[in-house]
Amino acid sequence: MDKSKDYLTIPAAPFRDMELSLRAVGMMGRMYALSDGSMTDYELCAACRLNMEDVYEVTSELSHAGYLSRLGSRFVLRKEDEVDGKQAV
Repeated sequence: MDKSKDYLTIPAAPFRDMELSLRAVGMMGRMYALSDGSMTDYELCAACRLNMEDVYEVTSELSHAGYLSRLGSRFVLRKEDEVDGKQAV
């Protein structure tokens, strides 16, 4: 993502997924806006104003939906073409 601009290009598919909760969609939006697509659980707590239990609940939801994966101590947004069973928009 190009941080030198005031706008971001993000995939629309996760935001159109009616199976995701509003908290999950909001967390994805924060992750796209505040990072390069990867954040630790502590960074997610601060950015989303959630407690650790809620962060793990939402990241689990996103992982089960295929939008998020865990890489070491960081949660990483998956690229749109990596999402299983989801059609690229």
